[in-house]
Amino acid sequence: MIEAVIFDMDGVLIDSEPLYYANHNQQFARFGFQLSWPEYRQYVGTPDVDMWLDLKRRFGERVIHRPVEELCRLAAESYQQLLWQRRNKLCPIEGVVELLSELKAEGYSLAVASSSHRPVIELVVDALGISRFFTALVSGDDVGHGNPAPDIFIEAAGRLVTPPGSCLVIEDSANGVKAAKAAGMKVVGFYNPNSGGQDIAAADVIIDNFVGWDWRCQLEIFAREQT
Repeated sequence: MIEAVIFDMDGVLIDSEPLYYANHNQQFARFGFQLSWPEYRQYVGTPDVDMWLDLKRRFGERVIHRPVEELCRLAAESYQQLLWQRRNKLCPIEGVVELLSELKAEGYSLAVASSSHRPVIELVVDALGISRFFTALVSGDDVGHGNPAPDIFIEAAGRLVTPPGSCLVIEDSANGVKAAKAAGMKVVGFYNPNSGGQDIAAADVIIDNFVGWDWRCQLEIFAREQT
């Protein structure tokens, strides 16, 4: 029986992947390269540290000559500044506020589990006016391994004091779906075209819109499957 719902943030609560892509390409330009969207989308849903480590392997230390910790810090600072400048224009994905309100009213525990840095998560949920719905905000900074390892969702379940098997995750990225499944959780894959055509086929069910989604029926189906 599902007792808690864990939301990814980017691409689920807010359509932010295009902003991340633009910000990261500004950082890549410092080293004389850019990534096309098809090249970049493999990093959607993974922590910045893993992305920079992989890029260092691909391009070499001679091209990307700064420490990974510094690269992550610079990218995070730049992205936070971008979000702060646009905070009054940030909008939640259609239907998500109503979904959060309904889930909360019916007694489900709610959390955000995102690879983003904690200050970014806090800024976004405050700007969207949805912080009141969540019992826990879990960042990629809080765990040892990022997606597709299950760490972030296991941590979120712990903070909600809920067994992983009683948690539902809503994710838009391939790596996030893999991580949630590895944690032993049910997964709703949210297809967001701006997330780069992610392969979320491993999710238990796939939706492309929160408006009109009969989540109560879906949770009843999950409950019957667990008996």
